[in-house]
Amino acid sequence: MEQGIATHREVAEVPVFPVSSPLGEGEGSCVVMFKAGMNITEAELIEHCQRNMSYFMVSRYVNFFSDMPRSGTHTVEKYKLQREAQADLNAYRDREKAGIVLRRKYPVADPRSSGRCLPCVIPNAPRESRTPACR
Repeated sequence: MEQGIATHREVAEVPVFPVSSPLGEGEGSCVVMFKAGMNITEAELIEHCQRNMSYFMVSRYVNFFSDMPRSGTHTVEKYKLQREAQADLNAYRDREKAGIVLRRKYPVADPRSSGRCLPCVIPNAPRESRTPACR
């Protein structure tokens, strides 16, 4: 996930870590540090992620920092960022609350609407997996 986000030309560094959601699942969260003099919005970052990553890899929570906690070896201390995010998740921008809807690169076919079974609409699906009506 970090590599996909870091390919944006304005992003200098981006640690990614999980935070607990109200449903009990882990949700992706990232903290973005910009290159000097650069600035992008959450929507631009999400759009970049959608173009370069699978929809399920796009972080739900995003925050922008100018400095990050570092260890003695200058690596980002993600556990501190995770603890801070978990304590105050409202400080992070939530793409779902912002109304940003992720779209899949390859839409899943609905056999009920197209009249074709799912293996028929998948390229190179074996003929044996198709329903008798579609063979």
